Amino acid sequence: MNINYLRIFKWRVHPLEADSSLTPGQKRHARVKNWTKNVNLFEKDFIIVPINESCHWFLAIICFPGMDGCYTFEGKPVKLESKQRKKKSNLLANVTITQVKIEKPETLPGEDGEISDKDEAEGDDSELESEEDIEEVNPNNTPIKQPCILIFDSLAGASRSRVVATLRDYLTCEYKAKLNKDKLFNKDTIKCACPKVPQQTNFTDCGLYLLQYVESFFSDPIKNYRLPIHQLKNWFDEITVTKKREDISKLIKELMTKYNKDISILPDILLPTLNGKLLPRIDEEEDEFDEEDDEEMLEDEEQTALLQHNMSDETLRDSETGENEGIGGVEEDSYDNSIKPSQESVSHNESFDEQTIALIKPDVSEVKKTTDRETLSYLKAKRINRHKNNDSPDTKKFKSQDI
Repeated sequence: MNINYLRIFKWRVHPLEADSSLTPGQKRHARVKNWTKNVNLFEKDFIIVPINESCHWFLAIICFPGMDGCYTFEGKPVKLESKQRKKKSNLLANVTITQVKIEKPETLPGEDGEISDKDEAEGDDSELESEEDIEEVNPNNTPIKQPCILIFDSLAGASRSRVVATLRDYLTCEYKAKLNKDKLFNKDTIKCACPKVPQQTNFTDCGLYLLQYVESFFSDPIKNYRLPIHQLKNWFDEITVTKKREDISKLIKELMTKYNKDISILPDILLPTLNGKLLPRIDEEEDEFDEEDDEEMLEDEEQTALLQHNMSDETLRDSETGENEGIGGVEEDSYDNSIKPSQESVSHNESFDEQTIALIKPDVSEVKKTTDRETLSYLKAKRINRHKNNDSPDTKKFKSQDI
């Protein structure tokens, strides 16, 4: 029997909501009472309850809800001994505890009691059986079955005590409605455990894991319901879940073909597997191409920088030769540009007459612009030396020229 857990705690307008004589558990049961009007849940061995909370899917399975006590699979009653809980080291010994004021944490919109539409029972984490708190179960013990609620969560860590408490309240009310008898479902009559199960490695496959939990529960059933349950940690491989999208796609197409439906209306979806085998991810291929392109670009840049550096050195040597040979004999008309000395240079030397400084520009039109740091440093050094020479008292005088 499949029950939508959301409808159990989801707020719905119901005539009995205003009845102050009903408990919150009875009001929650009244919202979904008609769902099972033709079914007796307590005649079933398992009740599958898929749950979605905060956009995350996980699974609860109610096992043997109509059973009282523990029995072997052959039907013999079994009396369970009280389990020895592991002793936890007292880490708070010799620690001074100071009373502090705890501020109420901020809640997201819709999480506070007045606005939220969630209606769950109060729970206690100590009522959930945990593998860390219970000593190892003897594997030689006789397999048994007992009433219990099992939580299968692919993102383990969150507290599920409120979920368990809500399901117990529902069973209490349903038992009264169906059998007209009172029976309290609590931690003594129906225990709860959160077995360690395969965990998802992303934040998108929780629904697929839920489906696989249900499938594995029936294809590879639990053989012993002594709590805690240890044998489910390696229940199935990750690839089993990954290819489930492909399995669902094939199933949809098979059903459409069976009922003479046009499968061409289905959209083209890129699935992570093909024939049950994992395909390489697109982003991984892009990363590989990007790395290859980066390496090629880096090699090209290094070669270009080296070529530019060599050409710059040759150009600078040519320019130096041209300065030494033509600085005193080049006619005024042969210069490309002429400028006046800077005001700073004139202020430092009052006797410096206004004159024309000829700049010899080598032909570098065919030389690519370099960004090499050493080349730029070399050019700056040459420029500084030339200005220093102009400021020196031995500076050669040129004929004044009107500009």
